[in-house]
Parts: sequence; C-alpha cells; structure tokens
Amino acid sequence: MKMRRRTTAGLLVGALLATTFISAAHAETAPGDANLLPNASFELGASADALDSWSPWSSTSLTHFGVASDPVSDGIQSLHVNDQATTTGGGFVSALMPVTERTTYEVNLDVFHVSGSFSIWAYFHDAEGVQIGSEWQTVRTGTGAWERAFLEFDAPAGASQAKVMIYSGNLPTSDVYVDDVYFGLPGGSGHVPPVPPSVPEQIVANDESLTSLGTPVGSRVVRNAVIGEEDGVSMTYGLYKGVEETGTPATLVVARTSDGGIVRTLPLAGADFAQHIQKSSDGKIYIATSGSYSLWVYDPATTQLREIGVINPASPAEGYGWSLAAADDGRMYIGSYPKGYLYLYEPADDSITNLGAVDPTQSYIHSMAYDPVRKNLYVGAGGNSAQIWKVAADGTKTPLLNEQNAPGATTESFVSTFTWVNDRLFARISNRLIVVGADDQIEYWRGGANEIHGYHVSQRPDAPDKYIYSFGSTFWEYDSTTQAMRNLGIPNNGYLNDSYWVQLDEAGWPGWTMIAATSNGVVRMNIEAGISEAHDIVYSSATTAQRLFNGPDSMYASGYLIGLAPFDDATGQAGASIQSGQYEAAEVRDGKLLLATYGNARLMEYDPATGAAPRQIFSLQDQGQDRPFGMDYDAESDRIFMGTVAHYGHNQGGLTAYDFATNTRKTYTTEIVDEQSVVSVLAHDGLVYLGTTIDGSLGAVPSGQTDGHMVVWDPDAETVVHDVIPIAGNEGVTGLMAGPDGLIWGVSENTIFKWDPELGEIVYSEPILQHRYGTGTVWMWGDLEIGSDGNVYGTDRFSFFRIDAETMEYSEIVPDPVMGSPIMNAVANPDGDILFSHGPYVFRYDVPAPAELACTVELENRVDGELIVAEGEIVCGTNVTVNGGVTVQSGGALRIVDSVIRGGVISTGADAIRIQDSSISGTVSVSETTGGYVFAGNDVRGSLQCSGNENPIDDLGHPNAVRGVSQGCDGV
Repeated sequence: MKMRRRTTAGLLVGALLATTFISAAHAETAPGDANLLPNASFELGASADALDSWSPWSSTSLTHFGVASDPVSDGIQSLHVNDQATTTGGGFVSALMPVTERTTYEVNLDVFHVSGSFSIWAYFHDAEGVQIGSEWQTVRTGTGAWERAFLEFDAPAGASQAKVMIYSGNLPTSDVYVDDVYFGLPGGSGHVPPVPPSVPEQIVANDESLTSLGTPVGSRVVRNAVIGEEDGVSMTYGLYKGVEETGTPATLVVARTSDGGIVRTLPLAGADFAQHIQKSSDGKIYIATSGSYSLWVYDPATTQLREIGVINPASPAEGYGWSLAAADDGRMYIGSYPKGYLYLYEPADDSITNLGAVDPTQSYIHSMAYDPVRKNLYVGAGGNSAQIWKVAADGTKTPLLNEQNAPGATTESFVSTFTWVNDRLFARISNRLIVVGADDQIEYWRGGANEIHGYHVSQRPDAPDKYIYSFGSTFWEYDSTTQAMRNLGIPNNGYLNDSYWVQLDEAGWPGWTMIAATSNGVVRMNIEAGISEAHDIVYSSATTAQRLFNGPDSMYASGYLIGLAPFDDATGQAGASIQSGQYEAAEVRDGKLLLATYGNARLMEYDPATGAAPRQIFSLQDQGQDRPFGMDYDAESDRIFMGTVAHYGHNQGGLTAYDFATNTRKTYTTEIVDEQSVVSVLAHDGLVYLGTTIDGSLGAVPSGQTDGHMVVWDPDAETVVHDVIPIAGNEGVTGLMAGPDGLIWGVSENTIFKWDPELGEIVYSEPILQHRYGTGTVWMWGDLEIGSDGNVYGTDRFSFFRIDAETMEYSEIVPDPVMGSPIMNAVANPDGDILFSHGPYVFRYDVPAPAELACTVELENRVDGELIVAEGEIVCGTNVTVNGGVTVQSGGALRIVDSVIRGGVISTGADAIRIQDSSISGTVSVSETTGGYVFAGNDVRGSLQCSGNENPIDDLGHPNAVRGVSQGCDGV
C-alpha cells in the first residue's frame, strides 16, 4: 500500500534555503523530455556545494552529502548520502518546477543502498512562491546493487510549483547513493515500476512451512446510502467497505433505484471504509473515508470521482470523518473522531477549515443535520455523554438535551442518524427515537424499548404530519400530531437510508409511492396498497479477519465489521459468508458455535447443520457492556464465561457467567476489578483466569489505572482467589492458556509469565517478546497456542513467533507485518498446526515434527529370537528380519522400516513407536506411548490394539492391512 506522510504549509519552512525557479528546458531530461527536474543525474557541478539547481537544506547538510564517481548508474557522477550523525539530519533541495494543481506526480530514482534509510520530500507552492503543502515518503530498496524506487505525490489545490528534497533524517543513519532522479507525470520516465510481491507472497517467504489460505471471509458492509440522478435516471450511491491490500479498497457503488442493478463501481485508493456519505445541495456526492482520512467527491453529471484531500493534513488521524451535513452553496460540514472537531469544506477553493470542537469533552460528532431556513447546524456529540448541539450561524452553541426534557438521554453514549425534515430533527439514541422541533423543544422522547432503525426519516407527501421510518423488518409511521407510532407491516429490505416520493403510472401502485435506498439495496413502497418491491444490490469483497476459531465442523473466520465463514484449513476453500457479526470469540457446545458478538456484548448460537441465522441467547445491554473479547466454555459445569469492555465512554468492564442448565446469567464488574476491561478468559480446573487491560471503551476518560491484572476467580464461591499484577506498568494481560507444563501462561505486553496454580504465584516472567503497547487503545494483543510439537506459538500484532516450551527460547517466524493490519489470531487446528491472520489473509504454519533422537542401537539385517528394547534405548532398523517377537519396554523407542517381524509387537509406555512398510506375523499391541506413534503401510497377520497413547496413531496416509481385529486404533 502506498504510505504517505503529509504536512501543511509552514512546517519545516524555516530550515529551507531559498531556491530559484528553473524551467524544465534547462534540465537534463528523461526520454521524451518528460522530466521536470533540473540536473537529474548530478552531472553539473564537481562538488555538492556546486551542484547546479540543487541547494543544501540546512547549514549541516554539506557534511552529509557529496558527489561520487563510483558507484554511478547514469553519467559519471552520483549523489552520495552519507549521514552517520544521530542528532542532526541533512537534505538537498531541487529547484522549483512547474506543476498543475490536483495532479499526481511521480518520483523515481536509482538507489544503491549500503545501509540505513532516507526519504523524499515534495514541497508544493502557489504562484507567489508560498509553500501550501508537503508530503514525504521513505525510500525502500534492497542493498548492494542499483535498484529503481518509485514514489507518487499529489499536488494540492492552488499548487503551481514544486521542489523535491533528498533527506537523510536524524535516525537512523544513512549510507546510500542516488542517481538519475525523475520528477514528472506518471509513466513519463520510461522506467516501469516492478510488480511488488503480494502480501501472501511476502508472508510465506519467511518460512517454507507457511501456506496462504486466502481471504476466507467476505462482507457487504455499507454504512449508509444516498439517492441522486444521472441523465434522468434515479441512482443510489453507497460506499462499500474494502481492504486496500487485496486490490479492492473501499468502493463507491452506483446502482439504479429501479432494480438495484449496478451501473458502475469506483474504487477509492487508500481508503477502506466510510462512516457517512452525503449529497450536497448542488447534487454532488461526498464521502469521508477512513484509512486515508480523506474527503472525496463524486459528480453524477460527469461520473467522475475525485479525492479532494486529507481532512486534517497536520494530523490526519484527527480528521477521521464520521458524519457529513450539506450546507448552502454546495458546502459540506464534516464531523470527526477522536477530537470531536467540526470542519467545513468550501467547494469554491477546495479548502477544508477546522472549526474546532463543538464539545471538547466528547470524542465524536456522530451525526449532523442542517436547517437551510434558519442556517442552524445540529450536531450530535458523544462518546461518554450524548448531546444535541444547535450551532447558530454566528457560532453560538446551545445544548438541547437535559434531564428535564429528555430523561436518561445524556447518560447514553451517542445520538446519531439525524434527518432534518419539515422543521423537525429526527434522531436515534440507542435505537430509540427523539424528535426536536424548530423551537428547540423536545417533541418526542420515551427512552424505553428500541423503536427505530436506520439513517433516514421520510415525510409523507399526502399526509405531511406523518413520517416513515424503518424498524426491524418493516416500515413504521410516526404521527407528529399525536406522537403515536404504528407498524405499517410492509417489508423494508433493511434499514432506511434515503428516499423520495413519486406517483407511478402503474396498476397496483395507487397514489404516492416511496422510492428508497436501504441497507440491503433498494425498495419501493406504497402505503395505500400495503405493498413493497425490493431488490438487493449484490456487491461484496474480502474483509479483515477479525478472529479465527475452531468450529464443530471446520475452522471459521469472523469478519470486521461483519461476516462469518467456514473454511478448509488444508485447501483454504471457504464456504459462503454469513452477513452478521462482528464476532469476537467463539466456543463449541453440542455441535454448535457459541459466538461472542460486539454490540451490547451478545452471546449468539449458530448451528452449522441448519445454516440458520445465529440466535441470541443473551445481551448485556442492561449491564452496560459492549465488546466481548474473551470467552471460554467449561464443559464440566456447562457454563460459558465472557469477559467484556464497557459501552462507549465508560471504563468498567466485567465478567458474565451463563449457566445453560438453568438459563441464568450473572455479571460481575467491580467484584473483579475497578475501572478496567476484561479481555482474556480461561476456564481451567474449576477456576476462571482473567486478563484485564487499563483501556476502557472508546471515548472513555482515562481511569488513571496503570497496571493490567491477572485475576483468579472462583465461579462457585463468586469470589477473587488471587489478584496479581504480572508486570507493574504494563497495561494489559492477554493470551491466557493452560501451558504444556501444567502452568498458566499469559502475555503482559512484551512479557511472557507463568502462574503455578498449586503455589499460587508467578514462577516465570521474562520480557522475551519484542513489542509493547503504544499510546492508543489496546484490547486484543497476545494469542498463545500449543503446537503439535509441544512448543508454544503466538502472535502479538507485530509478529508470529515460537517459544521452546523447555528452554523458553524465543524465535520469530514472521518478524514484521507487511501492511497496516496487525498479525494476530494465532489458533491451533485439530492437527496442532497454527493458523493466524494478517488483515483479510489467513495463513497456516505446518508445525515441524519433532526431530527424532539419534539411534542408540542399529540392527543388523537379521535378529535371531526375540527383540527386546530396554528403557533408554532407541532401536532402529531397515530391511531387518526379526525371527521372533518384539517387546518395547517403558522408556524405550523403536523405529522399524521395510522389515519382517516373525512374531507380534508388544509395547507399553514407550517413548515413541515408528513401524513402516513392514510385515508382522502376530498381534500388535501398543499402549501408553508418551511420544509419537507412527504405524503406516504395514501388513499385520493378527490383530491391532491401541490404548492410552498420548498421541493418536498416524498412518501418514498409507493404510495398513490388518487381517485380525482392530481395537482403539482410530485413524488407520
């Protein structure tokens, strides 16, 4: 994925030395004279301080830059970047070059990389020479040879000149040579960028035991949609979630409202999703995207899509657009997260102005609506307290909700999905309707049960005091004169997004018909006839694998934000994705999947045998819980234990125990831990082990907690047995599991610790992992699993690793992510191989078989009489004839291949047994083997008996011929 860093005008300007404009005609140019860069191969000038059309960036830059005669890739000189300082950096800046605003420019250059790193900056200026923007990108190439690097930069609105800088930076040091630099339109240099390896190719290149299983889970996630018109045809516009690295980023889907047929799809490069899409007053379609944190516009008149730019160039993540509202003259308000800033876009000059936070105490502007008559903007701020603000044209802000006019409303986290229609503001607070009149009085608020879904409310043209909305699977009506609601009983095809009304000249559709965009597609609905006609918009793409888990019939992947798919972990072939979720954890009970589901921390049950939609067992909305990241099922007591993060704006998580026998549940919060989340759960030997994190929900005020805990909980006595802080100052505990040594293992940021249940104390604690939490919210972190070799494998968002269970030696199998998504979700399949995910991709690591110990006894070709393998012996033989039976004593090991045994084989308590492609004249009885038991391709003239072996018998895919009875030897 193309990664960019952007700054606004004024940053770093003080360090830039003045440069003069030199036309492209003066430059050494690439083929076709497309290169705008003067002196592109550094041939003009015998030293760095004399290079024509290049200037040092700072007074110290000349100590880090020079010209070299070897190596070179073009001409007789190259630029040598040799910066070994760790406190100051250096740069060389080109002359100004002419550019066209809102145009993408390519930089490509030859690089001979010795060590360290460097970057390329592009500075953009207006016609007066004032810097109005800049971007930088790190240059990445191999070492020890010339390699071409390719970068792209976007000239912002108002740009007419540009210059580039080769920059060494402060850290790390740099030793590279640069030659034959190109700046111009993409494709103009004559150099063709290489096709980079795919994400799966880069991951599996780390180890020959890695296999890509593809992208098993797909989703059709669209937040909302709006209706417009192209050439007189009514269209719906929705932004569907994507994943940039799959080649399918977030995509604008344009479809007919008449039948849902897709007219065109337009990918938004660098974007993965949008929280809101909105039509402006002049009919254009605006999208505020995540991933790129940009504002985009689509013009139905030209069918062209354009990225306007990053909403907040100075701090892109603080311009995460969450809501849009159309103002006058084509302007667009943008509400954001995480600072709750309000922005205003002006189409006249493509400018985006930060108007500041409407409510500095809240993280989100979840929704907005504009009153074009009074010029008021209504803003739904939230995070830990929902509030509707009226922002007047002069900037005066007035909160509209309080305990007197809307009891309980401000204790909720969010108010969302605003519709301004007929001097009324319609909104949702946790799927409950609130209506505000133009006089700022609350017309309707009950605050009880759920009563509304969707993003839009539509006024009836034949009954202006009545309004249509969606709830559940049908359309409902609100009467503003009586504040009464009624179910129209007409199917809605998903929640309502946008609509208009027409009078159709069709039989069976009398009077007014509503044409609507919905979450599933489109629908037309006629109240008088009591009918609707729906069409789905059929579009889906791969989505991020949120979690991986074992199911009753196969492996499963859940998707972000929705999706649940079974898949074959041998071939990667996936079944159809169920469009529900998002599922954060899963357990198997009675052949069904128990699914911990985000959104009011619900427990759902899915039966793969029927394929029916998952059914809800319980919801923790009444307990203020929201995200269930940790869950474990205790078969002995038939109880499920779920750890949770609180609702938005709150810190107090909890543990919920559900008893299937009695159909009862109980949630424990402060009984477990104060003001923390419970994110890891392990039920083991009658106790429940819990990992906590100091991070609460999004939008929560920091609690002041500093240490993650491991809590040992007695579910029968309902009391804490132990409460320990594994590592003071580490913020979370994740990855709890029963280890191969009988101890409880866990992850505290970069530390692996072990808890001895008998001693009641931590007996091992070492920071052997390579990564710690950053400054953001962290819930999921470490996952640990036991492989078929008895060692421990795991992920910590930055790597996939192995820990030797005996020596505790740590080694990285996949050392780094290759895209922005974390490496996570380590889970062992039934064979003991390890699966993990990276973005939408799932991988399998085939755990190598344990290396066999060297033989202590090598058999000759012939053994006369009985063969006895004593304790401590490893007896091996190939093409051996044993004229008698074989007895393997406890602690011994036998390896026989391509041999004849003229008698039976009796083994009790052996360390390992391997018999392959051999003939055995007698009963084979193998019991209580502690290691591997391979029995493959043999001819047994007797019975085959297996019992008490630690590992199942393995025939390596080569069946045995057993002429007698086979007992207890499943798998052969």
